[in-house]
Amino acid sequence: SPGRSNWRSLGRKSPAASRKRYARRSRRGGGEACEQCGVIWIPEISPVEPLGDALKRWPADRLLVFCDEEAKPANPLDALSRTERGGGVGLLIGPEGGFTDDERAAILSLPRVLRLSLGPRILRADTAAVAALALIQATVGDWPKRRSRP
Repeated sequence: SPGRSNWRSLGRKSPAASRKRYARRSRRGGGEACEQCGVIWIPEISPVEPLGDALKRWPADRLLVFCDEEAKPANPLDALSRTERGGGVGLLIGPEGGFTDDERAAILSLPRVLRLSLGPRILRADTAAVAALALIQATVGDWPKRRSRP
């Protein structure tokens, strides 16, 4: 299916009650967003899981776009346009306060990681996600494939 088919939130440590509340809110919000956009499918909302567990299960052929406020500023459109197609794309936006050095090292150890800076400003997670998804869609998504209409 086109677009995001799975939404996975990663966490460091959080109580079970917080994870359940987040999952309920995410499922409701995901359904409402799909309805508003006219999408006929709803993405799977996975439970919150630790970053390390998610990285261990990350498919080797899938590109992980890692938005890191510590990354060297460069043109993200150029970097994305140079990536190999195929295998799918995932997006990782940092937690409030940024990634630890150990988390950053674990992420960068994956075979297909593109570390991006989203510019000189620190963005809120929701704003960073929208900005990064627009960049991904414009370069490796289906926007470049669509024909313009007269």
